[in-house]
Amino acid sequence: MCYPIDSIQKEIDREAEDLLKREMPKSWIFSNLDQREDYGLDGKIQVINDTRGVYSNFGIQLKGTKDKKNISNKHIRTYLKAKTLNYYKNISLTLLIVCDLNEEICYYQYVDEIIEDLFGNESYLENPNRRIP
Repeated sequence: MCYPIDSIQKEIDREAEDLLKREMPKSWIFSNLDQREDYGLDGKIQVINDTRGVYSNFGIQLKGTKDKKNISNKHIRTYLKAKTLNYYKNISLTLLIVCDLNEEICYYQYVDEIIEDLFGNESYLENPNRRIP
């Protein structure tokens, strides 16, 4: 008989989400976005303040890896498509979170900072795939 198959990538995605939820500040409320509608954002974080008021929110792109060749000297590499970076240029604040599932460490950088670093290199946004150092 044939059954649906759970891919390794989906397992890695779940592990990354679980790690993020364990490691994120208590003042963050994570909401997973419908994966059928994933166009570069995997979730939303709402931030609560000391009086329990929700005062901020931002989108997240969550990636997980177990591939040791992408991890070195407390740096982690991942790939983002140029068209996804172009999309990020047009939306509000987005945080890229990449989880090293071997060491259980989450690395993060605001996508605006990545785009700002690349802005002088327009060819970057025209190429289909690039590695983010």
